[in-house]
Amino acid sequence: MAIPDASLDIEHVWILPLLGILAGVLIALVWVVWSSPMLLSELAVDAVLSTGLYRKLRRTPAEDWLYTTLRHTGWPFVTALLCSFVLGVALHAIAPGSTTLGEVFAIKQR
Repeated sequence: MAIPDASLDIEHVWILPLLGILAGVLIALVWVVWSSPMLLSELAVDAVLSTGLYRKLRRTPAEDWLYTTLRHTGWPFVTALLCSFVLGVALHAIAPGSTTLGEVFAIKQR
């Protein structure tokens, strides 16, 4: 009984890197779908903050950009920072040990 030749033909070696790339893309897609609630909640917070801070800058005349940025976004930034701090302390009291909003919501749903 003859043993079949298990060597890979050199013409088909390009399939291995292609399969590796496809596996990586599939893993990345599964991770994005699985973590999407956490990603979307963090993106929503970022969008609200950046929209509010940018809106202040649109109404300013052309001056030194650093001075204009600090003058028009200083108080909104401090307000957002304090609100985030208070919210973080409150959420830590509700769900100690949580590191994301998704974990807090998961604990509250139990």
